[in-house]
Amino acid sequence: MKLTKIEIKYIELTYLGVTEYSDLEKELKRSRKKIINMQKKIFKTLSANSWYNAIRISFELNILNKGDYRKLNIEAEINKTAKIIRKIKANNLQNDVDVKLEIFSNLVRLYNKREYDLLLRNSGLEIEFNKKVS
Repeated sequence: MKLTKIEIKYIELTYLGVTEYSDLEKELKRSRKKIINMQKKIFKTLSANSWYNAIRISFELNILNKGDYRKLNIEAEINKTAKIIRKIKANNLQNDVDVKLEIFSNLVRLYNKREYDLLLRNSGLEIEFNKKVS
């Protein structure tokens, strides 16, 4: 499976929770249209139908280095998500449905990070890491 460095960076940013097009455009130095096309190519290359699957496959194929993401600070992630949700509610300039959808999306992102964390912990990586430290 051939992914470019920029596509791998896009997957990594998505895993880290960078999902706003303005942030992605800035980080990747690409237009929104190119980012959307990149997403489609990533999904096609990885045979994924969601970001959860694309990231899971990326870990399984060692496209993303498991060691870099081995330990999730769940409390920090919860606090970060709570801060984002408070900001969404404070900037209630959108209609109710948009606000609820954005809050839901952030909660799903938090849940997915926890799932990835469990996936990485159960992959035998912890045993291997503990052997090296001992």
